[in-house]
Amino acid sequence: MGTNLHDRDIGHNFPHWHYYLNLEKDLTECLRYVEPVEQQFDVYSDEFARIILLAASGFENSLKELIEVIGKNSKGNLQTLREPLISEFPSLVEMEFYVPRCDIVLKPLGDWESGKEKNPDWWKNGYVKIKHDKTRNPESASLRRAFDSVAALQLMLLYLYKKKYNDPVLPITLAPNLIQPRDISTSSYWDTGIITWEWRLPDYPVMQTE
Repeated sequence: MGTNLHDRDIGHNFPHWHYYLNLEKDLTECLRYVEPVEQQFDVYSDEFARIILLAASGFENSLKELIEVIGKNSKGNLQTLREPLISEFPSLVEMEFYVPRCDIVLKPLGDWESGKEKNPDWWKNGYVKIKHDKTRNPESASLRRAFDSVAALQLMLLYLYKKKYNDPVLPITLAPNLIQPRDISTSSYWDTGIITWEWRLPDYPVMQTE
């Protein structure tokens, strides 16, 4: 399975993907003014706040859609939704992303590893504080949390597409540029002239092609 492009879903119109790409583009634009090095990860700004709010909102919406796809109740807060998510995808928390531009690794749901029940830092100390009282918590809108929240959105979308469309691919022109999964590949389909971008997820075995 997965050897014939015509048997696979091509993600020109995957829900929310262009939303994600626009957020990534906005974050990339910010890096013209803040160098993405560890010493700068605590730098905060109104633009980082906007990106975190939008990324976290998109993450939550995509999470609820994924929960519905696996046939579970999608009502509740992040802590409530965590249980059915981890039950279905126990290795999801291990997924890592790489930012080539600044040579950093992100693990946006790593706070859920080993049965930990606390919400991720970018959510509880970023999104929640910005949403409820940004004026008193300006430092919550940090560069690091912007990176993590955007990576979390990508993670949730990739899992959603895999579960919903089974063996999806994206044209290389729609591949993320700033934040990339650690395990990716490209394929060329000479019958169509399409070069695709494909990702592997911790909860799914590597596909064997003939």
